[in-house]
Amino acid sequence: MSGSMGAKLLAILDGSAQTQSSAQKIEELVQSCDVVVFALSACGLCMEAEQMLRIKGARYKMVYVEYRLDARAIRRVLSAHYHTPTVPVIFIHGSCIGGLQQLQELETHRQLDALLFPTTH
Repeated sequence: MSGSMGAKLLAILDGSAQTQSSAQKIEELVQSCDVVVFALSACGLCMEAEQMLRIKGARYKMVYVEYRLDARAIRRVLSAHYHTPTVPVIFIHGSCIGGLQQLQELETHRQLDALLFPTTH
């Protein structure tokens, strides 16, 4: 995610310190791994997304939102900026692709491998 995207995140928020901090944390997390999935631990769709990524051999990180002290702020930022009120919310190389349905569509259209592994395609 570029610096301008981080600025956009901050610009759309309500200005609370926790929300701004959460937006910055999302940006840091998204940059920390090729694939980042914001999830809930008991969410079947999240588990299915993780299984797809594992089978593909992707380098990914699961962020279980409910275990975070800033869970509400994280959900608020994801919902407001990415229009994703539900989980999973999946980022590949810094770009939000959406949720499980979008991940499955990329696989169906044979675009997922190129997105996950751009240097090998």
